[in-house]
Amino acid sequence: MTIIEEFLDRYSREFDAYAEAARLVQVICEENLLENGIRAIVSSRAKRSDRLRDKVLERNKSKKYGSVDQIYKDIVDLAGVRIALYFPGDIDEVHKIIKGRFKILRSKTFPEKRLKSKTHSTDYQKRFSGYSARHYRLSLKSSDLAPDKKRYSKLPVEVQVASVLMHGWAEVEHDLAYKPLSGILSEDEWAILDELNGLVLAGEISLERLQRAVKVRVRRRNERFQNHYELATYIFDRVRKLIPEPVMGRLDVLLRFLQLISKDRPKEIDQYLEDLDKDTEQRPVVDQLVDRIVRTNRQSYEKYAQARREVGERNPYQSFPRLDTDKSDQIALGQFLTKWRQLEAFMLRTHRSKSPTTKFLHVAWPALMKSISLTHKQELIQLRHLRNEVVHGTRSVDQEELASATEKISQLLSDLSKGAT
Repeated sequence: MTIIEEFLDRYSREFDAYAEAARLVQVICEENLLENGIRAIVSSRAKRSDRLRDKVLERNKSKKYGSVDQIYKDIVDLAGVRIALYFPGDIDEVHKIIKGRFKILRSKTFPEKRLKSKTHSTDYQKRFSGYSARHYRLSLKSSDLAPDKKRYSKLPVEVQVASVLMHGWAEVEHDLAYKPLSGILSEDEWAILDELNGLVLAGEISLERLQRAVKVRVRRRNERFQNHYELATYIFDRVRKLIPEPVMGRLDVLLRFLQLISKDRPKEIDQYLEDLDKDTEQRPVVDQLVDRIVRTNRQSYEKYAQARREVGERNPYQSFPRLDTDKSDQIALGQFLTKWRQLEAFMLRTHRSKSPTTKFLHVAWPALMKSISLTHKQELIQLRHLRNEVVHGTRSVDQEELASATEKISQLLSDLSKGAT
């Protein structure tokens, strides 16, 4: 058995594993693009054995493979995911998502050079820049996977990110130019492919203009957000001057929440978007926005919980940690949130008595903490962490933990009130 045959035999036995690794990457990408309001078509596949055979045989002419491992290192797209963006201007946002959710092994931006001097087989001089995209060789983070899925974190996956137009053109060029079924392309055929590349690049400019037009329409007309993509566009445009690379959070949940409390218009949320905390890695924009809304509307906690449940039920890629199930859970949760609201209101009153000109909505948590004695700060930090987990759904919290926390808040309120008198 030759080295190539040995490689192909091994790959055929590992095909399902590569397909599953690609599928898991696809699911995570789809989930995060959806949450962040980025329109895209995401697909995945493991490389077919017949196509892989042709590729390995062709590359072996120059590579002269000496081992099976050498082939595995050379062929980077055994498992592949394609992200086709509606708007090419979103590519930097996708980069942030990929950087945060996966372990990047290598990345590459195309075109590497602005223009290629000649095509492969003729003297035709290309006029346009060719393929424009970003490719990543990455792996899943073991910590994000269930115990029975952790083995897939060892398999590399290639992710290609480009506009829908560019992906389509690249597919045509690749199949015609690099896998010709009827001989080498003529100079006229190369010219036509180059012309199509120019049309694609012009189309991408049109898509970018369309994206800007959507922003202008949403901002000027103050109409209801039709979907969370419009909401994402509006919020990103508002906050990027203060926070150049914001982490947005669950925009699909935010839109449903705003709909439930009748604040799903641009002007309704403007006041909550001022002076946000720049550390959106720790506190995403959505979490900060929700916290500001519930600070002024105490009944909206329940509406936010409802939005999380509804969107969680519609989203097949992610389920939220439960916020309430049976009646006793709801009672424990309600008691905890009631006490928390009392504590936050006390801290706000204390802060405003010392800084009366501060805007109510824009009092940051570190500023509130300054009014608390050192003996209570650590306990308060722990309670706030629990509150954020409950409200924003990062983990499930049982009745006993909620009851204990409610008691601690009651005692803390008592101690703080005595200290204020």
